Amino acid sequence: MLPSKKLRPLTPIVLLTLASITSAYQQYEVINIGTLPGSDYAIVSAINNNNVIVGTSYAGPTTRGWYWREDVGMNQIHFGNQTNSSAHDINDFDHIVGSFTEGNTTKGFRYNYGAWWYNSPIPGQSESTTRGINNLFQSVGFSDFANEARATGWLPILPDTPGFALPNYGNQESSGAFRINDSGDSVGNARLAGTVRASIFKNNNTIFDLHGLMPQGINFSNAFDINQAGWVVGEARKQNGFTDAFVFNLELGMQIIPGADPSQSAQFNAINDNGMAVGEMNQNTASHASIWTSQFGLADLNSLIDPNSGWTLRSAEDVNNSGWIVGQGTYNGVLTTYLARPTDAVPEPASMSLLALGISTLIARKRKES
Repeated sequence: MLPSKKLRPLTPIVLLTLASITSAYQQYEVINIGTLPGSDYAIVSAINNNNVIVGTSYAGPTTRGWYWREDVGMNQIHFGNQTNSSAHDINDFDHIVGSFTEGNTTKGFRYNYGAWWYNSPIPGQSESTTRGINNLFQSVGFSDFANEARATGWLPILPDTPGFALPNYGNQESSGAFRINDSGDSVGNARLAGTVRASIFKNNNTIFDLHGLMPQGINFSNAFDINQAGWVVGEARKQNGFTDAFVFNLELGMQIIPGADPSQSAQFNAINDNGMAVGEMNQNTASHASIWTSQFGLADLNSLIDPNSGWTLRSAEDVNNSGWIVGQGTYNGVLTTYLARPTDAVPEPASMSLLALGISTLIARKRKES
């Protein structure tokens, strides 16, 4: 760390500018997404840059995938002889991926407003699940592979697309992929020598071990999302059983973001292209939705909504490039799904750099004047 320097007190105009930076983490309104009629509860999985949301509703042992748009509400993704379905991700062309069950077999799918594509498992295997899709309609997930999961990719070439194995470690036991960016890099985890390791499955058919960049004392790790710039987020579990969140990119390296103290957990589930990550952290033994940027650090999303709204936001599962956040929470004590969207414009990273430059200029000018 560089030695700190004592600065003269800032002028009121500079203090006002700093206050405007802080306000970028304020003012979210919360919308109750709910669940499908007849369901007990729902989970939300993803939101795209068109503000279309996908997730899964539960009614006893039965699951139904769904999508939600503000103009039409929630609609079921289900057809034919399916006994269960789940929706996991959506790209900016509103193509949705997930899995469905027919009989005792689970198969991945891609869906777009009535059109279906099957994502079959790796040839010779029996089942598949699709977890992520990019804007080139490439998708990733996993296949059943000799009673172990194997990270799998699919190309958008056939109505019934066969899967192919993603790169692996030499002695790999199992793996799974959760998200893929438009460069064709995907993230997930791979088991090696009994340790689950956060990994990047590169589009050049190599695997990048994120776990090896983490500090000692991390038992296992998972990578949950990757943005278009290659920033990766996830969780790192410590020996005491609690987790820290992490952010990785080639410029800044591995950043570990701990919870409030060693007995509190944190994890990131998603990151948008502006570098905003969302997830959850423990607050007084309860899970609270969290938000993070490199400019402002980690914050409880509940501190950024109306305290009299009746909401407690428990988790944040995804965030789009407009800063709209989706997850699970309770509304007046009832478990439900939510959409939180900023009521004030959040400065883009480039704007933040200009703002910081302006502050530096003001400080330098004030010193010169004094």
